[in-house]
Amino acid sequence: LTINTATVTGGNGIVALNYGTGDTSVTSTGPVTGTSGYGIYARANNGTDLTINVASVTGGSDGIYAYNYGTGATSITATGTVTGTNYDGINARTYGTDLTINTAAVSGNGEGISAYNYRTGATSVTATGTVTGTNYDGIDARNLGANSTNLTIMAVNVTGGTNGIRTANYGTGAT
Repeated sequence: LTINTATVTGGNGIVALNYGTGDTSVTSTGPVTGTSGYGIYARANNGTDLTINVASVTGGSDGIYAYNYGTGATSITATGTVTGTNYDGINARTYGTDLTINTAAVSGNGEGISAYNYRTGATSVTATGTVTGTNYDGIDARNLGANSTNLTIMAVNVTGGTNGIRTANYGTGAT
């Protein structure tokens, strides 16, 4: 499932549901806006990699909601601001391998960035701008799989209502 676009606006900006066995890819060179729902809602159930490459994203609920139940890696890159008006800026889960988030500024009414790796591989969150989680954590990143490896967070400016950065590594690698 591949989506390539420029500017998108709707109740939900982009909804990408892949029930097949291949990769899921969402690319947008312009702003994506979900006025009442998700900015981007992407879910891969039986496939491999889930990749999101975007400029700016705003959602009435989550800015980017990305769940990969497949066997591959999950990668989110946002060069502009990501905003979750009522929930999280970026909410990402992987049940495959690596989880990588590279972003500029992110804000969420709940958490700024929530990144959970439930299986194998590394988890990496890099934020070059300000990350804000108004009511909860600025960044909440966790390796929850016993076979997950390194957990890395590189951030410039993080603010959270509960914690600036919250992390847990139940894997075998370094934190």
